Amino acid sequence: MGKTQTSGDEDCFPGYSSVQQKRSKPEPSCVSMKSDRSMEQPIKFNSRDSQPGLSSVHRKRSEQESSCVSMKSDTSMIQSFNFKHGDTRPGLRPKVLNTFRSNMRKKFDRLYEGAGTRGTPTLLKKIYTELYITEIHFTDDCFENKLQYDAGFARTLSLKSQAVPTILDPATPLSPMYTSKASHEDTKYIVFENCLLELFETCPVCSRACDIHPHANGTFVAIDQFCPHCEYFRHWKSQPCVGSTPVGNLQLSASLYFTGASYFQIRKVFESMHLKMLKYRTFRRHASMYLEPLIIYKWKKEQEDLVKDLCEVDKVIIGGDMRADWTGHSAKYGSYTTMDLQNNLIIDIQLVQSNEVGGSCHMEKEGLKRSLDWLEARGVRLDCIVTDRHPQIQKFLKERNVTQYYDIWHLEKGLSKKLEQIAKDKDCSVVKKWQHTIRNYLYWTAASSTSGPEKVAKWKSLVNHIQDVHIHDDPSYPKCEHPHCESKDSNKWFKPGTKALYKVEKLLTNKRVLKDVAKLSPHYQTSSLEAFHSVISRFTPKSVSFPFIGMLCRLYLAGMHFNENSNSPKAKTSSGKPMYRLLFSKAKKGPHRTKPLTSNPTYCYVYNLMTLLFEKVLPDPFPYMEELHKVTVPHSLCAEYDRPSLEQAISV
Repeated sequence: MGKTQTSGDEDCFPGYSSVQQKRSKPEPSCVSMKSDRSMEQPIKFNSRDSQPGLSSVHRKRSEQESSCVSMKSDTSMIQSFNFKHGDTRPGLRPKVLNTFRSNMRKKFDRLYEGAGTRGTPTLLKKIYTELYITEIHFTDDCFENKLQYDAGFARTLSLKSQAVPTILDPATPLSPMYTSKASHEDTKYIVFENCLLELFETCPVCSRACDIHPHANGTFVAIDQFCPHCEYFRHWKSQPCVGSTPVGNLQLSASLYFTGASYFQIRKVFESMHLKMLKYRTFRRHASMYLEPLIIYKWKKEQEDLVKDLCEVDKVIIGGDMRADWTGHSAKYGSYTTMDLQNNLIIDIQLVQSNEVGGSCHMEKEGLKRSLDWLEARGVRLDCIVTDRHPQIQKFLKERNVTQYYDIWHLEKGLSKKLEQIAKDKDCSVVKKWQHTIRNYLYWTAASSTSGPEKVAKWKSLVNHIQDVHIHDDPSYPKCEHPHCESKDSNKWFKPGTKALYKVEKLLTNKRVLKDVAKLSPHYQTSSLEAFHSVISRFTPKSVSFPFIGMLCRLYLAGMHFNENSNSPKAKTSSGKPMYRLLFSKAKKGPHRTKPLTSNPTYCYVYNLMTLLFEKVLPDPFPYMEELHKVTVPHSLCAEYDRPSLEQAISV
């Protein structure tokens, strides 16, 4: 029993030939054969041959052949070579083999009209369609050793001299990856190496000890079992392969990427359990070749469906906000998200790098500009947009004649912090009794008003209300709408001329506050966007740096996850009663509150991506590369600086 051998390149495990073809004498015409399954035939060496490079198959062409079709097959080029036993010149065997291949390609690359040595030569690829022929094109009776191969006494299949391939339906896959069940959907188990090798220690034919040679490749392992007594041989694989790529390795890379997990965190788990793990360069190769093109393609398709529905609506209300990947002015990326507030769905995500706009402070404006341009180009008619109170955003939307409303939470958060500071003064202790009421009054003012002046009038009336005065001078709101009632606590009212009333009145009637109150959103808020930002943090933690395409793809995955679960139903008990959770907010430092529970999130988008990966992308990834190539990737932040060698940097 030998030690497990690990392949250096995890996606290129050495294959084994499945068909060994015996050729007869040349016939007047033959069919082009271009099969990847029958390419790598073994090269046999023995001591009986004295001339290196002699082919064991000699072809004689008649000068009077009427027509000959190109044998455009690597199988026909790699024939057995016999080398002298004592010849040890380095590079001789590969050199002879490559020379033979080149000669065969030139010899059987063109078709001559008429006799084989006369006429104008024409490339076969301009005349004929290339045929791909593998063992699935032959029936069992076309092989000489089918029974021996199935029993394990033959390593390769040998065709009969008169075997004729069967034409398959074009819809039939040449290399069927799926049998009764898709390979990536099979259930997987953790198997210990000693338990696995025990299954191959004994020959199933003669019950004697066998030679075992395992070969590891990431999560993939192949075992060669050979009995030296009866020459029984078996090649076993732990998972199917698509070309040279083990399905398990690719599926692990896809699962890590699609769920937003960290490769390095998962690798720690694998190493702690002594589980085999694919290398990081393999993970990145899978991501760049298959996963990232698929994610971008899938998101663009979902965007098209969302925009198609929005174009049927007369006026669309959207919300917009930016999330930076770092705090302060040192952010590298800014992701601006546009949401359909009426349906609670993410419709666009724009990723802006700081060096594109001259600094991180300009990323939010650029992200909004790109989103609005994208929506207008697709015919979406906007009614208004709900944003925060960013000064650049205010000016930009005013110049663009787009109606803008402010999210209430952003204004309420700023007022609450200032009220809390006022309440810390020993002469302003009464403010603590009104903090919660003032917050609620701000939301009621925005929701119950139909115009900006009405919002301002209601907000100014709060100064009278906290003094127990409920008749006001402004005709837009002449008196309070609540019924008159006597208060049991007379000390809760503000007294005229006190320091507490002066500070609170100055804060509530500030010129900028009144201007912002007039533009508060009366219908939709951006709280759902803040919830989406928390989802983004799971896919792109701020403590991890990502490349531009990697960051963009993870943002798209977060958008898919949010759209799938944004309107999930509320959780209920078995008797149908809604479920709630009791919360004590650390940030608000207040009493408890209840929150309704929603049902568990679903991950159908992961299943759909995985199915597309193995059914569409893996067989032909190039159509999915088109969307990836449309993405403009900015230069890295360090591109403007010279990059010295490591030795020069150390010596400075």
